[in-house]
This record gives sequence, C-alpha cells and structure tokens, in this order.
Amino acid sequence: MKKQIAASFVLIFLLSFLIGGATLAYFTSEDDVEGTSMDMGKVKINIKNMSGGKGTSHLRSGDSKEIEWKIENKSSMPVWIRATLLQETEHSSLHWEVISRGWAQGKNDDYYYYNKPVRPKDSVRIRVRIDYLDYENEMDAFGSEVDVLKGGPHCPWPPSDEKVSLKLQAEAIQEAHVDNEQWPEIPLDE
Repeated sequence: MKKQIAASFVLIFLLSFLIGGATLAYFTSEDDVEGTSMDMGKVKINIKNMSGGKGTSHLRSGDSKEIEWKIENKSSMPVWIRATLLQETEHSSLHWEVISRGWAQGKNDDYYYYNKPVRPKDSVRIRVRIDYLDYENEMDAFGSEVDVLKGGPHCPWPPSDEKVSLKLQAEAIQEAHVDNEQWPEIPLDE
C-alpha cells in the first residue's frame, strides 16, 4: 500500500513537472508576430502659453490677436499629438483658426492633429489667430486664459460681467506600434 501511495506522488510530481515545463516552453518560445511587441513607458506632455497669458486691452470688432502654445513631449518615447480649443461661452463672437504649419483639422471632430510623431524632449508650437467679429460690442480685455467681454448699450448680451475662457487641450498617444487609426489622414509638410 505504501508503494502505491509513493508511486502516486511520484506520478503527480512528474506530470506537474511536464505540464509546467510545456507551459514555460510555450510562453518563452520566440515567434515574430507583427503588432505584439510593447514599449514600456509613460506618455506625458506639457503645455505652455508662449503669449505670456497677458490680455489685450480694448479690442474692437474686426481686431485679431495671435496666441501661441508650446506642447512639450516629456515622455520617454515618441508620441502623436492632437489639440483642441475649448471656449466656455457660446454667445461670444470669437472666431479662431490654427495658422501653424504641420497641423490639420480632423474631418469629423474639433481636433487639430500634428502631422508627425514628436520625439522625446522635443516640442511643437501651435499658433492660433483669434478674430473678434461683433460689431455692436467691444472687448475691454482679452487673454488666453480668462477673457472679459463688455456689452454695448443696445445689445442684451454679453452682460458686462460675462467671462470667456479659451483654453488649449492637448492629448498624446505613443507612436510605436500604433496604426494611428485615431488620427485622420493628414497632409505631411513637404
């Protein structure tokens, strides 16, 4: 009886060893399959307002202002970058346009996409021209963080205490092994 119990333990040990060895061999075998490699690291970007965040006093209808932001890649890997402008007040007569080279507007969204990956420690700039198109109001102060609009005497909006916030929001994904399906096809600078 003792021999049968000992033989059972030896058999269980050998089967466990064979199963463990086969599993280890399966997971450590080398096979080049496309799209399976991974790069470890964090994707991190930093946005800096290069216009100083200072306002422009007393803008009149038809006036323009340019604001520039610098987006730095603080990651350890190249990244694709996209950005969008967010305006909190819908009734404002502000119109903006990205005038920097290398950026293209997405077809089905409000994002602007940079046309090539940004290497680690490099940065890209995005310059925006903002036009004020309201002929009945004047803007007493305008900046890229918090802006103040003042209503004219015959216009019900904007009230004199209305504030407009125009901010840049940027996002990044790693460049390596990404098919870039999230980014639309954009023209490359030649």
